[in-house]
Amino acid sequence: MIKHFLTGLLAIVLTVSHAQAQFTVGVRTGMNCTKLLGDEGFLFSPVQNSIKFGFQLGVITNYSLSENFSIESGLLFSTKGFKNQKSVIYPITGKKWTIKESEGPNYIQIPIYAKFKLGNIVLFHAGPYVGYAIGGYRKMETFEDGKRIIYQPIRLFKQDEHGIVMTVYDRKFDWGIGMGVAMKFNNIQIGLDSNIGLINVISKSNYKNGGLSLTATYMFGKK
Repeated sequence: MIKHFLTGLLAIVLTVSHAQAQFTVGVRTGMNCTKLLGDEGFLFSPVQNSIKFGFQLGVITNYSLSENFSIESGLLFSTKGFKNQKSVIYPITGKKWTIKESEGPNYIQIPIYAKFKLGNIVLFHAGPYVGYAIGGYRKMETFEDGKRIIYQPIRLFKQDEHGIVMTVYDRKFDWGIGMGVAMKFNNIQIGLDSNIGLINVISKSNYKNGGLSLTATYMFGKK
């Protein structure tokens, strides 16, 4: 799946490489730090999740409306999700049980950002994004005194025989607000982005995606 996605990204870059001067295209990669956001406080969830690391990769387009203002969009493959760990003492044997779980949905994400240039180096952006989950995984591991005794990988959004989704994530559509800042060095941009989801990704709850990303972007064409 990732191989086909990368092939499509390369085709887009080659197609638009000779576009007019105010329209530029680039490639972006980055590291994501994500978790669920909920009622009980910022960066908190029903499973008391902690940060999960992932990545993003895709094509970015930029349409300049003036010297200091442009519209940025693109097509990104972005991983999100959470992880969680609990430890208990099993009363019968007195041994310590540790349960580790994580879910990592894979999204196709489209940002639509207003981008402002401050001087020759600093760039600010903000605006909405939409995303749709195309798969992912859930991993659950149980350890007894440090030795793994149970391992249960499950595909995200998978239903059992009664039509019940067997994972925490059960909604594929996502949208929210993104904002961030970047430093521009000729064709290269190093940025720090934040995404705050505005739609519930778990039924009968108000828990949403959230996270930070450290990105590197290379824009082709005019510097």
